[in-house]
Amino acid sequence: MSERIEKFVDEAIKNNDMALIDVLWTLSYSWSPGYYDNYSAYRRTFKNWFLPITKQNLQKKYNLKNPGIKEKMRLFYRFQDDLPEFFYREKNQEELRKILLDKTPKILVQNLRSNLKNLSDLDKNILSFVIAYPIKGNFWRGDIEGYTKIFNILFEEELTREKANPNNRRGVNKITGGAILEIVNPNEKWSKVQALNDSFWQFGDELVKMGVGYWYIFISSKGNEQIRFVIPDFISEDIENNKEYYQKHLPLIDRERIKEIKDDIKHGLENDETIVSNLSERDIEDFLVSHPEKLEEGLVMIDRQYKTPDDVGRMDMLCRDKDGNFVVVELKKDNEGQDKAVGEIQRYMTSVEKNLAKNEEEVRGIIVVKEDNDKLKYSIHGSRFHIDIKAFKGISQ
Repeated sequence: MSERIEKFVDEAIKNNDMALIDVLWTLSYSWSPGYYDNYSAYRRTFKNWFLPITKQNLQKKYNLKNPGIKEKMRLFYRFQDDLPEFFYREKNQEELRKILLDKTPKILVQNLRSNLKNLSDLDKNILSFVIAYPIKGNFWRGDIEGYTKIFNILFEEELTREKANPNNRRGVNKITGGAILEIVNPNEKWSKVQALNDSFWQFGDELVKMGVGYWYIFISSKGNEQIRFVIPDFISEDIENNKEYYQKHLPLIDRERIKEIKDDIKHGLENDETIVSNLSERDIEDFLVSHPEKLEEGLVMIDRQYKTPDDVGRMDMLCRDKDGNFVVVELKKDNEGQDKAVGEIQRYMTSVEKNLAKNEEEVRGIIVVKEDNDKLKYSIHGSRFHIDIKAFKGISQ
């Protein structure tokens, strides 16, 4: 078995077929045979996920079109078809990884280094950021959304310039919600998979393109599929051990500035428009749950994501004001759907009035938005409940 694997790897290296080598690296991380009882069921499920993941890697790194990708996959499947139950044996994964580690890291590292001078300004910034703020190994752990959010804030000016560049064809037209680029939805086949936070999609794609990492598929022991991202240890180690070399070709990043941004996000200091624009609704909710007094003096939290007794729905926050009256809080960061929020909050307030309010207790609402919106003000006009509209960037100051 090992001789066949080694021969296949040697042939790919001899032909300088690094795309095929990357298919094998993707495979080496994607193994997970523990869930299925038989080889045929495992192979069928695995191939359904392995192909789109590998396609994503090859498209981004080599700009291969479908015919080129099909050719690489034909070569790969022809190789594994000659090896009985190749997908299903964990020792095969170990043997493949051992051979790849023995024969390919120097080539992959050299390719990364030689490509540094050809990187776009955006990719140089991304790689500099990875060096200054490393997350080693698998990107399925840790605060992925926070990672990309910090990048967005750190390089806000550069991203804005690239967005405005009329010659830009990279699709940089969105830098909100934690996404450094406009998020391109993955293959529809991936829609049911448990994926990384969407904010990491194109960050990961740029790292793949540079030769820094790989997307791969993981199937848990319970049969749950997950899309994960990995930076191989030999890449991380080369960057870590040769920082001076990499920094000659890349912009310097102020680590103290990264620390400041992390602290600002942690403590809710979103008085800067950049920080506000990069927050998700969940970030805003977390901040307001911890600091309800920022919405209104004397406001006290009762519950978050409160489900009404009559199944009308879940409100973002249920509070009481300093007079003991109920206050329903709904968050709508983006303009889209804000009109709908008016109907939602009125349903919630009606439910609270009917099921919770007693005696002379009043019920009112607060809709929290990113910034003031005249259209929303017209939408609440005529409501039998009192509803305030508050902009988050003003609340957090």
